[in-house]
Order: sequence, then C-alpha cells, then structure tokens
Amino acid sequence: PRPVPSPCTVLKGCVICYTQFSGFELAHLVKLVEALGGVCQGTFTQKPIKNHKKMPDCLACTHLLYKRKELESSSKRKAAMKWKIPAVKVDWLYKCFGDTLPSRQSALRGFRAQEAC
Repeated sequence: PRPVPSPCTVLKGCVICYTQFSGFELAHLVKLVEALGGVCQGTFTQKPIKNHKKMPDCLACTHLLYKRKELESSSKRKAAMKWKIPAVKVDWLYKCFGDTLPSRQSALRGFRAQEAC
C-alpha cells in the first residue's frame, strides 16, 4: 500500500455514497476516501438529513461509487440520474488517489475529483 500525502484535499467537499461494496473492501474504500479528504456514507441522499428519528444524520451526496455494470438498473443509479449526481466506478477513486502521488502532480490528466464536486 502507498501512503497518501498529508494533508490531502483532492476529495475535499465530496460526499461519496457507495453501493456493491462490503467487508474488507468497503473498509478499505472508506479509509481511502477519508484519507483523500472526502466523506463516505452508506445512505444515498440528495439533501442533508438531520434529526430524523429513524436515520443517522447524513450529508447530501456528491458522487455514487460502484464497482459493477449491474448498477445500471439499481434504485440508487436511477436516483443518481434523476438528481444529476455522478455515478462513478471504483477506478475513478483509484485515479483520484494516483493523482495525489508526487510523480503525477505535474502531469494530471483526465477527470479530476475536485472538478466533479
């Protein structure tokens, strides 16, 4: 594993909701999002939720993170399309991490996290 440069803000302002992840893989992704300066939560919501009797407080999501193409027909994907929230594959998160490495700082290309937030 490569260390994340500290402090890292490539995902600052991003609230990542996940789907299709569990166990060790989910724990790894949550730590990576947080290390990159973002927030990771399981509840997919368009607006912040506070003081709800049946739910924990949640932030409004900026991205939906998934790993398989089967997401196309899921309720979270349909909501993401309706709310105009980007649904991104896990490879996007790994690219965000790669963009933090010193050797890549001067050669950032393609889709960057901060541009999507």
